[in-house]
Amino acid sequence: MSVIDIQKLTKRLKDNGDGLWVAYDQREVSYPRDGNESCLGIEDNSFWFGHRNNVITSLVKAFFPGGAVFDVGGGNGYVAIALQRAGIETVLVEPGAQGSRNAKARGLNVVIQSTLEDCEFRDQTIPAFGLFDVLEHIEKDSEFLERLYGQLLPKGYLYVTVPAYNFLWSIDDDYAQHYRRYTLRTLTKSLQSAGFTVRYCSYFFCVLMPAVFVLRSIPSRFRFRHSFDLSSIKEEHAKPAGIAGFVSEHTLAYELRRIEKRRYLPTGSSCVAVAQKVQ
Repeated sequence: MSVIDIQKLTKRLKDNGDGLWVAYDQREVSYPRDGNESCLGIEDNSFWFGHRNNVITSLVKAFFPGGAVFDVGGGNGYVAIALQRAGIETVLVEPGAQGSRNAKARGLNVVIQSTLEDCEFRDQTIPAFGLFDVLEHIEKDSEFLERLYGQLLPKGYLYVTVPAYNFLWSIDDDYAQHYRRYTLRTLTKSLQSAGFTVRYCSYFFCVLMPAVFVLRSIPSRFRFRHSFDLSSIKEEHAKPAGIAGFVSEHTLAYELRRIEKRRYLPTGSSCVAVAQKVQ
């Protein structure tokens, strides 16, 4: 995306050169200060991040936006660089300075260091937005979705992933500063209330539900798990070995095939949705 394109979208960003734009105003967000650095040490070797990327990329290709995807709150650019490598023009919008620098180092062409609010994009200018495990960090998610809706071009797309089921809540959600987890019903309701038409919605990561409930939710509920432990998270994200690895690999491959065919999965520890502004 060229300089002139960004300048047509907003006057609230300054060009720091080499595809990095910074907002004149920088507000706080509900996210751990060390969150991006913690994720950076996990993402490249994580089966979870890898599978989520595969799911997202397949759906963006299936519901192609016809323009750039603005990945809002995209952290270190792990999703954005995967979309860019798949031939999908992608712009990262990330409020964290460290995450923005990490994304540029990964090779992203255009990075905006800002919240969506501080970008102040003009209405009906953005082809598509991505919210990949971001919406749960927004206290007033309905207002946020309405803002996105207004800024999208007619027939523009919104791609969303969120954590599923409040009964899976754990200390990890507290650490990540989540406000909620979703079901397909609550996610669909939020999207429709903002004006969107939901084109596809499903659960995924069904294989992880028992593990999340037993290893995270129950210990957190009964106060056996008191704090966020980065080393244990790294172990959880590593590809399982032996029979567990075999089952996990084949289950995730099955999920991806279902999603590529736009078929619904009945349960999982995450939700994914594609919504569209029809007017």
